[in-house]
Amino acid sequence: MQPRRLLTLSLLLLSSACTAARAAEVAPALSPWLADGPRPVWVFFADKGAMEDSPAAREDAANRLSARALARRARLGRSADVVGWADLPNDPAYLDWLTAHGFSVRAESRWLAAVTVVTDGAGVRLLATAPFVARLAPVGGAGRPEPDRLPAPSAPGANRALPLDYGGSLPELEQVNLPPLHDLGFHGEGVVVGMLDSGFNTTHEALSGLSVL
Repeated sequence: MQPRRLLTLSLLLLSSACTAARAAEVAPALSPWLADGPRPVWVFFADKGAMEDSPAAREDAANRLSARALARRARLGRSADVVGWADLPNDPAYLDWLTAHGFSVRAESRWLAAVTVVTDGAGVRLLATAPFVARLAPVGGAGRPEPDRLPAPSAPGANRALPLDYGGSLPELEQVNLPPLHDLGFHGEGVVVGMLDSGFNTTHEALSGLSVL
């Protein structure tokens, strides 16, 4: 472990042994959330710690940005300070503190300056005393309702001759007037589409002609 990182971790361990001057905000929903035992919990950090003043961290964050991202930020007038706070990593010393206190990080977000851990009420009380923790909240979830069984859509009529076969998606695409754009030659070349999803089949035939980043 690097000396600076070890020093930061030591200071965190020392401060956690003392009475915290400011306890973290604990979401009221956490109490019922943990009533039946350990559950996933968001741990939001107050800052990025030593990373905010680290030239190496800023350089590494800049190197991770693609040419498209750099060009986009330049258009927004961010050429001088291209790296933002959300680009910086979370302070490794914060993660070391969690590990030293028995927490296992499930997921990490530098955008939110947060991690998720599985813990119980006692763990939440301990986390709330950490000087770098700003807020604790349950990890949200949602059930998947069973879809309604609908009759199969009828095939498009013969009088709707189009250059492309849109299949059953034609009604939705017509709502946003997409077929005329295709007729004019607009097909989305050079456009990067970002998908915030838990995952999808990148080898699906629908993506066979696309470059998946």
